[in-house]
Order: sequence, then C-alpha cells, then structure tokens
Amino acid sequence: MDINGKRLALFDSLLSRGGLQKILDVAADILGNPLFVCDMGVNVVAKSDTPAVDDPAWSNDPSDHIAVIRSSAKSGDFAKMYATDEAFISSNPVSPHRYLASRVRDGGDVLGHVVVIEQSKTFDEEDVKTLPLVCQVIAFELRGRHDVSVDRVNYGTIVDDLVEGRSDSSELSQRMERIGVSLPPVMRIMVLDLVQPETLISPDYLRLQVLRAFPEGLAIARGPRIIHIFDGSADGREVEARLARFIYTDGLSIGLSWPFSDLADAPFAYAQADAAVRLGGSGNAGTIAGYDEVVAAHIAELLAEARPLRTVVHPKLLELEEFDKEHGTDHVRYLHAYLSSGRSVSAAADMLTTHKNSMYYRVGRLEEIMGVDLSDERTCFLLQLSLALQGYAGDS
Repeated sequence: MDINGKRLALFDSLLSRGGLQKILDVAADILGNPLFVCDMGVNVVAKSDTPAVDDPAWSNDPSDHIAVIRSSAKSGDFAKMYATDEAFISSNPVSPHRYLASRVRDGGDVLGHVVVIEQSKTFDEEDVKTLPLVCQVIAFELRGRHDVSVDRVNYGTIVDDLVEGRSDSSELSQRMERIGVSLPPVMRIMVLDLVQPETLISPDYLRLQVLRAFPEGLAIARGPRIIHIFDGSADGREVEARLARFIYTDGLSIGLSWPFSDLADAPFAYAQADAAVRLGGSGNAGTIAGYDEVVAAHIAELLAEARPLRTVVHPKLLELEEFDKEHGTDHVRYLHAYLSSGRSVSAAADMLTTHKNSMYYRVGRLEEIMGVDLSDERTCFLLQLSLALQGYAGDS
C-alpha cells in the first residue's frame, strides 16, 4: 500500500465512527507493529488490539512504564518529540525494541504522542512518513470527543489565590467545599522547577506524578513550575524517598516550605518554598532543598528587599504564641530565656527568678507543646533567630 492508500485507510477509520480503538487497529495493520497513544500526562489513553506485546512500555505494571518514561526523559526524547511533528526512531536501554514516536497536535495545542513498538517488523522510511498521518487522524478524533487535555484541574484558581494571598481563609474553605476538594490539617508547599528543558516530559505529567507521590493535596502547573500543597506531617527524609520513587528529578530543582496549618499562612509558605528552590543548590537540576537550608540567605534577601520578615519566622514559634494566647500562658518567655542563656537550665532559672526544677519542667512542656527536640542545634538556632525577628529581647 502506497502513502496515499494508507492516508485513505486512516481517514476511512475516522469516518467509520469506530472511535480511537478503530484508528489504532487500522494504524497497527498499516505499520505492521503495535502502537499506543498517550496524553500529555503520559497516561496511556488507548492501545492497538495487538496480542502478546513484550515491552515495558506496553506493560500494565506502573513501575515498568515509569522506567521507560524516566529513561526517555533523560535521553531527551520527550523534548525532541514535542518540538516537531516529524516522527523519529529511538532506542531505550530498558526496552528490547526500538520505538517510533511522534506528537499529536491540534493547531497550537500538543495533545500527546503516539509510540510504535518495533516488535513484528523492522521500521522503514515509509513508517516514519506514515506515523504523522496517524497522529493527524488521532487529533481529529480527540477534537471531536473534546478529549484534548489531561485531568482537567477544577481548583487551579483556588491554589493561585491561596499562594498569592488574594482571598481570606473562610472564603477559600467555602470554595474548596463547593467543588469537593480539601487539604490536610498540617500542610507544606513544594515547588518543582523544570531547569533542564532537554529532559522535559511535560508539566502535566509531573503534576500527576507529584499527586501520585503525595495524594493528599492539590497541585497545579504554572508554566515550567509545579506548585503542590500537600500533607505536612511527612518529614524531610520521607518526602525525599517518595520523590525518588515516583519522580525523575534530574531535570528539576525542588524546594520545600516549613509546615503550616492556617490557610492564611499559605503565601508565606509559598515564599519559603520559592526561596528554597531558588537559593538551595543555586537552582541546579536534581537538588531538593528544605527551607531550613536557606533561611539565612533568605533573611538577607528579605532585608535587602524590605519584605515582611513574618515569612521566615519558624512555624513552631507561631504555634507557641498562639497557644499562649489561647491558654493565657507565657511559654514563649520561658523559651526565650532558655535559648538566650545558651540552653542552660540554671542560667534560665536565674534569669526568670524561678526554681531550677521548675525550669526543667518548663523545658519539658515546651518540647511537648511544640513537638520539637530542644537539644537539636539547628532547631534551637532557628527558634532563637525567629524570636529575635519577632522582637523578643532581654527577659521580656
């Protein structure tokens, strides 16, 4: 069959109204090999009805599929594929077969891509010319189904308003309730920046992978940046382990905020995550930085820009201040005395003219209320810095 005959067969499959499956089955007959189509989230939308395809890209095991995606991203195949309508042949170290791939485009919108697996016959130049025709027909089909985007986000404006501080907490809570989404009681914000375009998969794919790694939260794509508000109860090591398991991080720079529990604090947490991604590892690809690592650099930046220092106050100190307000206690005063006296119980007791045993009790209560270890150097440094930024001085 010449190229014109193939074109007619493909358009007949579209006009037959047999749907995407019919188009893929006809294309598999024409190309002599199995093929599948993915959306921009790299989710497999449909496969040709081809039995016994032995390839990790065809596998229903998510770990096999992710291995192919990571390898293709590292080699630059995704960036190459999404840059042009021309098909190209590539090899993947995790696959026994070569792939022929091309993007699916509707006008200026890239909808996804098609991959042919070289299982039954060797690729030839006719296949390279034919695949873009297959992609055109698939684009027509997807346009007719209005199925041209991945996992439509109905909370995008909510996340935008949260991190930009454009709405109050009660209004945002009502908006989330109306559309049936929620956030955990303790939150963190993660920012992921694509800093190596040659390893680009797609922001949509990264957003979905982030949600798979941290399902209790909301994530949006802002150009080459992913913003994710997620469960803040996980510690830094757990966060890094999940990222390593679900996400190919070599082309990314990642920043993490401190935990927070009030939606009104989301803009401050976003500023922290943004600072971490910019200042941690100098924005180099493959880095994961927590806000603890960049506090000093961020303070210098804030002072230079005369922006609110509230952004860099440790959340545990804010929680302790709130506890004192609610219960009429003065734990912050005892924390300040303990830290400013070099963590000496005796010196702190003398400063506050209280008994040493009472001070031991107070330190224990501080650790209990705040959920911190006051023998940890970094924690104490950050708390003492936050006390200074909040204006605590002397024995006040």
